[in-house]
Amino acid sequence: MRPPSRRRPAGDLAWRAVNSTTHRRTAALARAALLGGAAALLGCEALLGIEDVSLDSGAGGGASSSSSPSGSGGGTADGGGGQGGQAEGDFTFAILADSVDVPYNGVNYVTVAITRIGGFDEPVVVDVQAAPAGLVADPITIPSGSSAGRLEVGASGALTLGTTFDLDLIATSGRTARTDSARAVVTGKPGTLDESFGAAGITSWNLASDGGGLHDIRQAASGQILTAGNSISGVGASKLEGFRLLRDGALDPAFAGGRVTSSFCSCTKYQEIRGITRLINGTVFLAGYASGEATDDIAFLRYRDNGTQDNIDSANTGKGLIDLGGDEHVAAMDLSASEQLFVTGERDAQLFVAAINPTYGYLDNKFATVGWIAPLGVGPSAGTALTARPDGSVLVAGWVEEGGDRDIVLVQIEANGAVGGLGELTIARPGQQEPVAVVVQPDGRILVGVRSTEAGSSDFLVVRLEADGLFDTTFGEDGFALAGLAGGEAVDMALMPDGRIVVAGNVGQGANSQPTLVRFQPDGALDPTFGDKGVQALFLGEQDFVQSMTLSTDGKLLVSGVRQTFPTHGLVARLWN
Repeated sequence: MRPPSRRRPAGDLAWRAVNSTTHRRTAALARAALLGGAAALLGCEALLGIEDVSLDSGAGGGASSSSSPSGSGGGTADGGGGQGGQAEGDFTFAILADSVDVPYNGVNYVTVAITRIGGFDEPVVVDVQAAPAGLVADPITIPSGSSAGRLEVGASGALTLGTTFDLDLIATSGRTARTDSARAVVTGKPGTLDESFGAAGITSWNLASDGGGLHDIRQAASGQILTAGNSISGVGASKLEGFRLLRDGALDPAFAGGRVTSSFCSCTKYQEIRGITRLINGTVFLAGYASGEATDDIAFLRYRDNGTQDNIDSANTGKGLIDLGGDEHVAAMDLSASEQLFVTGERDAQLFVAAINPTYGYLDNKFATVGWIAPLGVGPSAGTALTARPDGSVLVAGWVEEGGDRDIVLVQIEANGAVGGLGELTIARPGQQEPVAVVVQPDGRILVGVRSTEAGSSDFLVVRLEADGLFDTTFGEDGFALAGLAGGEAVDMALMPDGRIVVAGNVGQGANSQPTLVRFQPDGALDPTFGDKGVQALFLGEQDFVQSMTLSTDGKLLVSGVRQTFPTHGLVARLWN
């Protein structure tokens, strides 16, 4: 696999292309050399994605303490003292989470870390203290040269769903012992339906007689769940659809009964919503595309918190079309912290990015002076995913076609519309590669979820890059992780707070398609604690498909999709994660 290739951002004379494997390896070695002796402490932290182990004895879910089996007040045989006054040859211990999910009839990992002090390099055994009846856990050993590990925990018997308790762990080496505690809650097995949501984990409703889909799902800070897409009636007429659900999965009666519907023409021309979001003032904004006078244009709908159309123009229609002078098809949208709305897609067979002021429904001319750009300008291309970053920039993922293959392309666009940072980064891979999601990790590394087809077989693919755009060779195989699902077509991706990655999609074709979730560990390996060796097949109804996914505010998985064909039902399901 050759390294990513880039094109120089305008005016950046210091930029130079990265075009050889040698350069990539040299850069990686240089970074490793800068770490010096600290690199030796990483051990399994690199595997787990842990970037920092605090020296603070209070790190983790609870206050750490010390004890000694010999009753020496935390002392060690070689004179080591307690954590209050660290002496040479000591260590601290911490649970790296404020709370822990303990799955019933399942398994989860508790990540723990020690900080070695004063040359201490002995093995450390970690176990549960005073385990409640029903807790399933085996002790682990953090070996010499390592400073982190993962303890498997599960629940059975008396530890029923919803039970909370203090998970007390003890780390011992010789006569020295350190403890830490975190609040634990018994949850469902990861990948199974949360039956407290909707009807046995699923909410569904009649969408239309002949089809449609739900192409975006989000949970607002208020807890309400938003999903949107389109419906198609028996005469071929397409309508734009938005829905708001309560936390428990019921359609929100305060939002026009939970459903808003609109159209830009009384015709059979196709139209589709690709994104939905909630502004700070409660306004719900939807973006997609619909037919204008001669071509398809960017379409938007705006609704008040009660579901009535919000005034955007003098006609008080609450909707509008934005024409960029070509044929536009929107694929994805995101809202920045400053409430600048970004959309990406395809304009006249070229990737484009536009910035919209959602308050007034017009292009934001502070972005590239005209409100939009088509940065690539070569070959057929399209933007298919994007994420707004805290600094006001936006990272766009898409594809560019050359020689019949579609390669992954990443473009970083600054808040003013200029190409910056990564420039224009192309990741070449045989076959058809179409990104479905892009996420920037807290440490700056970039994840791209991809619908990948090679040699006639499709699969879920995740690519991870360093913040500078080089492949992260600690992830999967030189930066690439495949699920190994023949016929798998990814539709979305989510990043868990602990660094694990969930990809949603469908396996198979037509009526035989099976909604499927795959969870990867932070190093790109399939997560054995999820489903069947990392893969969870879902049954959401007859002829069911998932089309979008997000993390709920409490860390569960929300998926939206459809089931049945006549009539088609929209659905939202919530799953334990």
